Formats: sequence, C-alpha cells, structure tokens
Amino acid sequence: MRWMAVSGAAALVIAAMAAAVRADTAYAWGQNTHGELGIGTGSTNSPVPVPTSVLNSGVTVLAGGNNFNVAIQNGAVYTWGYNNFGQLGGSTTGTYGLSPGAVPGLTAGVTEIACGANHTVALRGGTVVAWGYDNFGQLGNGSTVGTSTPSAVIGLTSGVTAIGSGTAHSLAVKNGAAYAWGINDFGELGNGTTTESHTPVAVSGLTSGVTAVAGGFEHSLALKNGTVYAWGNNFVGQLGNNSTKSSNVPVAVIGITSATAIAANGDHNLAVQNGLVYAWGYGGHGQLGDGAQTVSSTVPKLVSGPTNIVAVAASQYSCFALSNDGTLWAWGDNSSGQLGDASTFTRLSPVIVPAPDGYRWSLLGDCWGGSQTATVTSIAAVAVPEPASIGILAMGAGGLLMRRRARGGTPARGR
Repeated sequence: MRWMAVSGAAALVIAAMAAAVRADTAYAWGQNTHGELGIGTGSTNSPVPVPTSVLNSGVTVLAGGNNFNVAIQNGAVYTWGYNNFGQLGGSTTGTYGLSPGAVPGLTAGVTEIACGANHTVALRGGTVVAWGYDNFGQLGNGSTVGTSTPSAVIGLTSGVTAIGSGTAHSLAVKNGAAYAWGINDFGELGNGTTTESHTPVAVSGLTSGVTAVAGGFEHSLALKNGTVYAWGNNFVGQLGNNSTKSSNVPVAVIGITSATAIAANGDHNLAVQNGLVYAWGYGGHGQLGDGAQTVSSTVPKLVSGPTNIVAVAASQYSCFALSNDGTLWAWGDNSSGQLGDASTFTRLSPVIVPAPDGYRWSLLGDCWGGSQTATVTSIAAVAVPEPASIGILAMGAGGLLMRRRARGGTPARGR
C-alpha cells in the first residue's frame, strides 16, 4: 500500500533507504490464547515485544483478525493463530497455528493483506483473492460458503491498488473507484441500499481519486484527495459528521480535508492531518486519546501528544500511531498487554511503545480483530536496527462483541 494510507485491515508500506544488512525480525506482544504471538506456544500473554518465529527476514506486511494474524514475507503469505473457519488458509480448520505457516497458492507476488473478523483478503498483481468465513458474502465470490482456499473476488481481477476489511464486509479500490461487498445492515457497502451483496458493488459517489479504504464493525471509510468519507452505522458518531444518523452513502467527515492516513475499527476511527492524529466515534476505553474516558465524539478530536505522525492503526478499543522518527505511540484498552508498555493499564493518553534495544519501529500497518469473549488484543511488529529502513506493525484479536446478530461466529455484541 502507498505510504499515505492505512485501511481497516490492510497494512501500510513506507519505502526508505534500506540498510546494507537488514535484520527485520518480527516481534509480537499481547494476547496469546490461540498462538497469536506466533512464538511456537500458546496461552501465555506478553505485555512486551517477543521475537516471532519464522518471520525473521523479508517481511513487508502484517495484519490481524479474530485471534489470528497474517504476514507477507518475500511476497508469500504466512498465517498463524485461530483457524475455526479456515482463515489460516490450507486444507484444515479448527486447529491452532502456533507458528507462521505458508498459505498454499500464495507463495509469491502478494503485496497487501486485510483481515476481517474471520476472513482474509489479499492483493496480488491487481487481483483480489479471499478466504475464511463467508456468512454474509464477505469473500466476494458469489456465495456464502466459506473456504480455506484463496478464491478470486468476482470483478476484481485487475486494476486493484488497495484493499480493506470490516467485521463481515470487504473493500477495495479499483482504478481509483471504491468497491464493497458483504454484510450491509447499516449501509456499510455505501451503495444506497441496506441489502448485502456477495460480489463487489460500487460505492456511491466515490468513482475516482480514492487511494485508501478502511472498515469498522458496521461502517466504512475512504480517503480521496485528502478528504475522508464515511458511511454505515453512526450510533456513536463514527461517521464524523456531527450526527448520529446512519448513512448508506458516503458523507464527508467534518474538518478532515488534507488527511494522509486513515484507520477504522470497532466504532471509532483515526486520521492523520498535518502530522497530527484525530479520532472520532466511540471512546469508552480511551480510544479518543484526549486524556479522558470520553464516551464518544461525533466530530474528530485531536489526540494529545503524538506529532509528525505518518501512519495510524486501530484495534477495537486500542489505537496506534507511528512518527517519522520511528516512535510508536499507543493508547486505549490494554487488558492483555496489547499496548506493549509492559503493563495492563488502560491508557487514556498516548504512551510510547519501546522497541527492542538498538532497534526502532519504522512502518505501521493496521488490523482488524475480535475475541469472542473479551476485549483482548495481540500485536505484531517488525523491528529493524538503527537507523531503520523497513518495518511493519499490525494488530489482531481485538474484542468483538456483536451488538446485533452474530457475525463471523461471534455472539451478540454489547458494551
């Protein structure tokens, strides 16, 4: 993905001067109930970064879903963690992957990945493929039958430059136009209806100039010429238009007209404008980063602290921002140590995530995620020696408690 944008479950890549010898070892921290840390064992959480096995060179993208994670290493896709719906790819379901394993058929040329609750979307050569759970058509192959084998998304076989994912819907940018497919109860597909679609449909009004897309639980974002657009559910102001009325077509987010990065998850969003981070929507766990446990905001609010930010990411109740000097900031829920600051305390204002000694964070990805029982999160990141050249950070397994009907195999959601 381009350096200027982060999607709801896609990763962001920033190219820079490469070190002569690159030791881009992946680290992980937070929840490990299902092997989400990728360290070869499960159960024990870690509130500080620990080395992830296998991913020790050539990693370019990381993304996370509901208790599982996905990486691109030398153009090949690797997955680990929970596999109840075949979201790890391959021939088996219902087993854990405690260490990263290669996805058959995706061994070269993959440039982006995005994760929903229990499905994964990948971009290779302008073509989109998807696998995992498919109860609402989020795989985009015309059916609602899940598969552990990557399958082509209908109509997206060329010209795609960016992808994203929400809970049970997926997003893509093709030739500058935004497309969406999957569940549509609140208009999260943005095509003027609330009818789900098992194949991609065009998002109304966003037919050119779109560079990034992102998805939350029941809403979506797009970045077009610096302006952020939002559509779908708006019960806590996640559309950012000073309203709580949902919209099945895109509306402009107030005050965000020169954004360079976006992220969405749960019922809140982040955007970078002039190097500063803005947040809006639900903030009951500190996601708004304003030093208070503000319940919600219907317009973007400045996050106190981080400056010179180049990328942002969000899990359900936690947020992350990366500065141009490699400083990584985190705030919000920290119940499983997902903020990486050696604690499990909720942070209402951003704190710094220490990198391993002699290393720095140099690129921030994005996540989706969802735990069936609690708000817990695992984080994965690539650290490189000072001065850093290329790095990745992604989040997975952020709490998913669905408010309405179950999605992705999870129970009814509540706060």
